[in-house]
Amino acid sequence: MISGGFAEGGLTKSSRKRHLKEVYQVGGEVPDLPTISFTKEDGQGIVPGHDNPVVITMILANVHLHRTLVDQGSSADILFKPAFDKLGLDEKELRAYPDTLYGLGDTPIKPLGFIPLRTTFGKGEKSKTLSIDFIVVDVGSTYNALIGRTTINRLGVVVSTPHLCMKFPTPKEIATIRRDQKLQRRRKLGPERTQVVEEQVQALLEAGFIKEVKYPAWLANVVLVKKQNGKWRMCVDYTDLNQACPKDLYPLSNIDTLVDSSSGSHISKADE
Repeated sequence: MISGGFAEGGLTKSSRKRHLKEVYQVGGEVPDLPTISFTKEDGQGIVPGHDNPVVITMILANVHLHRTLVDQGSSADILFKPAFDKLGLDEKELRAYPDTLYGLGDTPIKPLGFIPLRTTFGKGEKSKTLSIDFIVVDVGSTYNALIGRTTINRLGVVVSTPHLCMKFPTPKEIATIRRDQKLQRRRKLGPERTQVVEEQVQALLEAGFIKEVKYPAWLANVVLVKKQNGKWRMCVDYTDLNQACPKDLYPLSNIDTLVDSSSGSHISKADE
């Protein structure tokens, strides 16, 4: 759970007091909310019993921003610094944010600031555009941005994690935004290669090196490479997974060269 941000009235005490008075005012108007439901069609392609979060694509600063987490436990809308930089935004545009965010890690996070950005959810007539105050933080994350309760409530969103999608009303009709995951298409293999894959997979299963899982995302194809002796080597194509994973901030440069250059050297111990 992430606490902080502009939920519950904003940053100042006076704005929060006004918000509390409005929330607890007796006899206020009942919001006219439409009926939103989910059907079996919304769950097509979803493996039952999964525990994946709802991750979507939104249009932020006229750019399709993938890997946006819809987090109902967050009181803040967050834009992570790598995505901020890729959008071509300047830190000079940031406005001061005096508070601290909690829940993004083991320690409190001091944001770089916040920036209001026009954000569109959905497509065409089934869309809504809002100006959202994104709090920019410089911490590692597999996501580009995070949408919290403030924006979820402004949109009138209903989230269904079993269906990995969310729905919200528009002037035309109910809009649906489905999960943001690019699955690799299954590659077709010839009879010879199919037999090789089945044999090698069975051998790995019997050795206990792999196990069968049912997971709707990040499944990868196997690739067969013929060795010099004519036999096949089975590899796995992790291209999509590698693109989604955060890059190592402190990689070991030229590791092969360093290892090769140390070959034949004597390594002394402190107690020698």
